[in-house]
Amino acid sequence: MVHDRRHCSDPRDFDRQIVQKIEAVVPFDVAWSTALKYLSSFPKSVVESQREFFEKVYKPVRDTFLSLIREKSESQFSRRLEWSE
Repeated sequence: MVHDRRHCSDPRDFDRQIVQKIEAVVPFDVAWSTALKYLSSFPKSVVESQREFFEKVYKPVRDTFLSLIREKSESQFSRRLEWSE
């Protein structure tokens, strides 16, 4: 399911339609930063090309991206626990 911020009339719609669904699985900030880091590893021309984006960016991780985000989330949670002890 792909969502476009343009379809959300205001930030509350984005929070309700997107952020809450992601937060039900992993922290949104972790998902967002992981996605940005991943996207930034590609040239702008690939990200802007619908065909190249699908083939080179989306398709290789479509079935594994959630597990990558969860791993990062668990890793950050573990580090927070270590600091709080």
